Amino acid sequence: MGDLRARLDSVLEGRADLRAYERWLAEQARDRDDYLFASAKARFRARGEDVLVAPPDLAVHAQNHSLELASASLGGGITIQGMTRRVLERVAGLFDGRRTLSELRAAAGPDRAAFERVVAQTMGSLLFAPGALAALEAELSGTEIVRFPGVPYEIVRAYWENMSATRKLALSTLDELASEPLGWLRRLHVVALLGAELSNFYRPASRITEGGVRPGAIYDTPVNVKRGERALLLGGPRVGVGFVGGEAYHRLLAERGGDPESLLPARALESDGLLWGEVVTGRAASDEQDAPWFLPPRPLLPVHFEALFEAYRQALTAYEAGDAERGTRELSRFHYRFVRMHPFRCANQSLSMNLVNLALARFRGAGMPHLLLDQLALRFTLPAYERIFELAVAEYALAGEPSERWRAHREKKALSYGFIQRLQRPTENAALLAKSQPAAARASLILD
Repeated sequence: MGDLRARLDSVLEGRADLRAYERWLAEQARDRDDYLFASAKARFRARGEDVLVAPPDLAVHAQNHSLELASASLGGGITIQGMTRRVLERVAGLFDGRRTLSELRAAAGPDRAAFERVVAQTMGSLLFAPGALAALEAELSGTEIVRFPGVPYEIVRAYWENMSATRKLALSTLDELASEPLGWLRRLHVVALLGAELSNFYRPASRITEGGVRPGAIYDTPVNVKRGERALLLGGPRVGVGFVGGEAYHRLLAERGGDPESLLPARALESDGLLWGEVVTGRAASDEQDAPWFLPPRPLLPVHFEALFEAYRQALTAYEAGDAERGTRELSRFHYRFVRMHPFRCANQSLSMNLVNLALARFRGAGMPHLLLDQLALRFTLPAYERIFELAVAEYALAGEPSERWRAHREKKALSYGFIQRLQRPTENAALLAKSQPAAARASLILD
């Protein structure tokens, strides 16, 4: 542990050489993912030591002057461009379910380029790495590190590994929460982005990463805004807080949550005598149109951090004493303050929910997906957010076998997506819909 601490401190103190990470970030910025990672697409990448498995009925078919690699048992296929049928059949025949990716690459011989293209296009749909996924899931459930659980292959592998390493480090150094909480948090942020060995790079989807990430550094850049009927954003941190899922959905959230002012185009919130940020509507010079933005509190004061860490300490203490209601309430306050403070340039939601789920997993047996909790925390008052967070825990902190958890979360996701889509219809009566579909409403975090 001492060697790990020294490596992490070298980053915090500016002694570590991060040029390799910066070069990697610059390359990755050309292929940005959607900010919420909501699209269902395979992001997991196999490595040389992984045993690859294909369905036994994997076959090549001609489809409209193109070739398709398909499996009837899986119910579909993928069009493969740029190779002959003979080459594709040779590549498809390599997958015997026993050899690693490295062994298969060697066996591909002159078909190596075609082989790599097939692996890249079919990973998670026709090709699988069950051993790798099982090992990752055993360390940290993938349902705890995503917004909307789909299938494990939708998770970026480095992210999953780094979140697992972050959880492990947080658990093994919890005593530092009392003695050195800010240093503890900053080290966890380094691991979330670079891994425990400082070489397993992850890039969050936030656009701010295109201007640099700065692992472990507190993001204390001042907010620079010219206020008026429409705000002019001149610099500093900002987070988009548009109505994800539609305004009707957010109106129902606000009504049931008891906070109708959460819909306002401009709003500043105070709690415990501190400013915890504000919502404004406007644009920066580079933006095409006005939009709602959350501006975190700046400067970040010692009392902000004291309130943040005290909530987390109180949550752990309450859970330890068997007071789950108080523990969850304090945990909601910790998450609320974390995302509103926006203490790091990026990965704030990933790190804050990892710590939320550390507490839930220890004392409830399971954590929960991230959902839109950070977006709601940036608009709602603390009392309203506490109630929504408590509902999220009740609905989504599901213990059980990994396959059962994934299945249950996918079912809740489908319920929620269908409910929110119906709310977008102009003729839909939101109150009646929530009454007629109580399970879907609760899965969408609509309070009874």
